[in-house]
Amino acid sequence: MMYGEIEEIEDVHQVERKFQGFKNFDILGDSPNYHHFYYSRGKPRIESEWEFIFRQLHNPKNLAGSIFVRVYDRRIDLMSVMIVGRESTPYHQGLFFFDIFFPSNYLKQPQQDKDDVALFYRTFGFDLNPNLRKNGTVLLDKAQKYSNTLELLSSLKDLVVNDKSYIDAQKGLKLNNRVFIQTCEAMLKMLKCPPRPFKDFVLGYFRTRAHDILLNYKACADLEDKAMNSLFFKLVRAFESNGTYCRHHYDQKQYDRALKEEEELLEQRYEHGYGYAYEYGDIWYSSPRMSMLNKLKTWIF
Repeated sequence: MMYGEIEEIEDVHQVERKFQGFKNFDILGDSPNYHHFYYSRGKPRIESEWEFIFRQLHNPKNLAGSIFVRVYDRRIDLMSVMIVGRESTPYHQGLFFFDIFFPSNYLKQPQQDKDDVALFYRTFGFDLNPNLRKNGTVLLDKAQKYSNTLELLSSLKDLVVNDKSYIDAQKGLKLNNRVFIQTCEAMLKMLKCPPRPFKDFVLGYFRTRAHDILLNYKACADLEDKAMNSLFFKLVRAFESNGTYCRHHYDQKQYDRALKEEEELLEQRYEHGYGYAYEYGDIWYSSPRMSMLNKLKTWIF
């Protein structure tokens, strides 16, 4: 075994160890500066709830494994939340990220209105759910009241990632398949730039779920369709780059063909003056033509 192979195996084990040890609730030092409410300021008395949230999120009978929370010592008014999509829904195996801001008057009343806190959903550019707007707006029940933060988190989970929110509004298997496919497209962006408080979970989660995701994709998508086939191989490339062996999911000739088509698409974009576009986080960049086409393919493919 070569030295590089040993390093790769150790890296795989390290990612999986961090994923398995990822806590449902943790207190960090400071919030990331891209938190949507980073420049808002409040002094809520919310620390008293942290221990209660910790206990409930680690209780297997409650929300363990479905909601993950990060709070900040130096910014007690901010919270970052990750919710795992439920099984038997189009959102299965998807991840949903929210930024929360608690104003100074939070918890000063027995019953809080939903408007007493500010919520922001990280869309990654997709409109997946009627309760999650593309601009980051979260639409909760206007009549909903809650007496603590855990109830807010529970209602958020129930309203935005259940199986009825989409099916009741617009029925049909085709719609559910479209939502699943868009969820897969969002996965590519999450793997490129995972939210910092949840990075260890994101990398480990998709490493362990890659096989199921690819199987589900092949069952839902029409791989005869060029766009669907291209997205499938983008997922393959992303999962392989993240350390998952995916060779048994595809034919090498199809893989090479998809890669060639992607190269041709890049060339066409350049010829028409669009340049090569690739993404970093929520910001899109366009680069002039370079001799580094293979490097670009690691971003786009």
